[in-house]
Amino acid sequence: DKYRANAGKSGSKGMASLSRKLPADLTPDKTEEIQKIAVETFKAIGASGVVRIDFLMDGDDNDKVYVNEINTIPGFTSISMYPKMMEAAGVPYAELCDRLLQLAEEKWS
Repeated sequence: DKYRANAGKSGSKGMASLSRKLPADLTPDKTEEIQKIAVETFKAIGASGVVRIDFLMDGDDNDKVYVNEINTIPGFTSISMYPKMMEAAGVPYAELCDRLLQLAEEKWS
C-alpha cells in the first residue's frame, strides 16, 4: 500500500499516522488568494468534476503561493485528503457523493 512505508515490516502506519490541520491555519486574505488561484488553475486546464490542487508557500518570500500539483483523480479512501478537506469545509461524505453524482448526471445527461 503506497500510504505505508515498509508496510508490515516497520509497523509504521505511513501517511495514516500523520496529523492534519483542517482547515489550514491561514489568514482570510491568504485563504482567498489560494481559492482564487485554485479556480484559475481549474479553468486553465479545462477541468471538470473533481480535482485536488496542492499548493506550496514560500515562507522566505512573504508566503508566496505556488501550485505544486493538480490531481485530477484524487483519492477517496478513509485517509484521503479530498474527502477530509470537504468535510472540514462543512460537506459530509454522503453529501459529497451526492454532489459528485449530480455533477456527473448534469454533464453526461
